[in-house]
Amino acid sequence: MCCQGDAYVKCPAGRGCINAANIPPKPDNRPRCPPSHPYAYWTDNQYCCRFNREKVYRPQGANCDGSAIHPGSMCCQGDSYVKCPAGRGCINSNIAVQPAHRPRCPPSHPYAYWTDNQYCCRFNREKVYGPQGANCDGSAIHPGSMCCQGDSYVKCPAGRGCINSNIAVQPAHRPRCPPSHPYAYWTDNQYCCRFNREKVYRPQGANCDGSAIHPGSMCCQGDAYVKCPRGRGCINAANVGQ
Repeated sequence: MCCQGDAYVKCPAGRGCINAANIPPKPDNRPRCPPSHPYAYWTDNQYCCRFNREKVYRPQGANCDGSAIHPGSMCCQGDSYVKCPAGRGCINSNIAVQPAHRPRCPPSHPYAYWTDNQYCCRFNREKVYGPQGANCDGSAIHPGSMCCQGDSYVKCPAGRGCINSNIAVQPAHRPRCPPSHPYAYWTDNQYCCRFNREKVYRPQGANCDGSAIHPGSMCCQGDAYVKCPRGRGCINAANVGQ
């Protein structure tokens, strides 16, 4: 509903326009943010943020609400920013490829987080801790997160700078939930739920809010759960994937 800087004109036909045919690709010679602070933001992309996350600062509304950073953002997570090397007009640094030589979190705690990725969390979920706001709100963990679900974390083996462990493949020998209750959840995946949905139980906050079930969930829809066949460490049943 809004255009950056109110820099708009009416569609020549009144409505139904498509993009102009002469929009060129962005030139490669535009200034880039440094790799240490790869995310361009603010008016004219004058600043570069270390994290792909806004700081929460309510007076700025949606421009500082803790969501993913973008050119219209007005705040950077942890105020961890530098000036665009060219003063303005930066584009994102080349951030697609993780260097293979960077230290990795251990497979037992595969998710890197906190300032400089100093810690590794067992779960892909933040702990809910109100004073830290969007950095500890129970959402998926990210480098700007300040809390780990269940405080189940270890130090990055190299001290800082960790990237996520290789977490795509679950070891074949780990116990699985039964097909009747295929979804693993709770601390150490001790239980298996029939549904891919949490029960709503407000005292547990984001861990029982009716969202999709995950290892940090504390409730199962309709209390339709069974114990992990081996007591703990289950992964999802083969009929639903991970």
